[in-house]
Formats: sequence, structure tokens, C-alpha cells
Amino acid sequence: IQIVGYLAFFSESIPYTEKDGLKYYGNKKNPYLYLIGTTSRDIIEAKIHRNCKIIGDNAFRHCDELISVRFPKGITNIGSKAFYMCGNLASEIEIPNCIIIEEYAFYRCYSIPSVELGEGLTSIGGHAFANCLKLTSIEIPDTVTELENAVFSQCQNLASVKLSKNLNNIPYSTFAGCYSLKSIEISKEVQTVLSGA
Repeated sequence: IQIVGYLAFFSESIPYTEKDGLKYYGNKKNPYLYLIGTTSRDIIEAKIHRNCKIIGDNAFRHCDELISVRFPKGITNIGSKAFYMCGNLASEIEIPNCIIIEEYAFYRCYSIPSVELGEGLTSIGGHAFANCLKLTSIEIPDTVTELENAVFSQCQNLASVKLSKNLNNIPYSTFAGCYSLKSIEISKEVQTVLSGA
């Protein structure tokens, strides 16, 4: 399983494993498989278990005090709105082996200084990094074949971008409001640049 949909396991009665202020669903072999959320929205540092594979939708949504998070190598999926509006998240984001970053995953994470995306990533959802105001550069790995709309919109300090060589199109509003953008590497594979890109 690589994708678990929105509220797929929403239930107060399903038992979960708790560690370092985080809650997980799993099985006997791996009780830390799927991170569902936090025990408190006041969490400051997220120590995600090394056996975690999926960060669920809304897992850290509105964790206003969250400053740092470290992603283990096994993470394959970061769910929709997983870090939505974590405005004080100020650690460098390194996501080594993730396959999918879903929509609004890091939306309005104003304080993120840099994002490093690993080879193997195939898709980035709409608005995933929109309004990340301190982000100055980004390199999209060549394994990425799909960007959805407005992925980096309103990243006002984003100055340089290197896009994947395997993108066929640049979607709607991808860099809308990126007023500091000075250079962008676009592959000859790109056939379409859509409105507001």
C-alpha cells in the first residue's frame, strides 16, 4: 500500500501506538506504519519514528508551536495538509525517499528556509509549498513527472528553480506571486505552460 485516502481510518475506537507525542496506526510487525497525528497541538519538535512509512492527512495541521521535524528514510507518502499552516516550522526540510507529496502538505509554512527533495519522488500536489515565504530556491528531482496547480505560488522570496527533466507541462499558477524569481531551468520536454504559471 502506498496511498491511504482522506479519513480512511477515522475512528475513535481504533487502538493506536503513542511515542514521543505522536500517534500511529500499524500492525504487530510495525506499529509505527502510519502517523495519524499528535497528542497535543503544542508539540515543538516532531521525532517521527524510523519505521513510519506514511504521514497521514492533517497529521500536524495547525501545530503552531512546531519548530522542527526530521523525516526518516522510509517515508513514502506525505498526506494532504499534513503540515498545513505550521507557521513556525523553521527547520530545513529533507525528504529523502518520499514518492508522493499531496496537496497543501506544507501550505503556509512561512518559516521553512529550504526544501531538499530526494530522487524517487514522482508527484507534488496542488499548493503543496504555497506561501512558504522564506524558501529561496528549489530543485525538483528528475523522477517527478507531475506537478499540480499552484505548487509554489506566493513563495515571495523564491529566486531560483530547477524543474524535473521529465515534466511535460507547467501547471496553472505554479509560480504565481513569486516576485523574486530570477532564474528557472525548464526542460525541452515541456510542451505546455498554463495560465498564470
